[in-house]
Amino acid sequence: MSPFDNLGGEREPAAVSTPGTGGVTAIVPARNEELNIEKCVRSLDAQPEIEEIIVVNDGSSDNTGRVLKEMVPRIRRLRVIDIESVPDGWTGKNYAVSVGAREATGEWLLFVDADTE
Repeated sequence: MSPFDNLGGEREPAAVSTPGTGGVTAIVPARNEELNIEKCVRSLDAQPEIEEIIVVNDGSSDNTGRVLKEMVPRIRRLRVIDIESVPDGWTGKNYAVSVGAREATGEWLLFVDADTE
């Protein structure tokens, strides 16, 4: 079941899951966050409940992409998605989080700003 299956419709009450069994994906939209992104990703990686970290590099013009590329081999849960352009009718951050959500494998989605520790 996708997290988006019931959008706009009636929802059943959420079930309480046992910690570690729900599959949490952290989604981080990042644009020009070279000074913050490593600390953010390392903080997420230190949390055992998070099974997947997706950073969506939203057309950064600084070294955000390079920093992320260097981190991928060291952080097994990290996936990086690079987007170069935003479709008409979208704004950058909204599109970035939607791309991350679409690619997520976790049952639970955690949206985190890159300047968050």
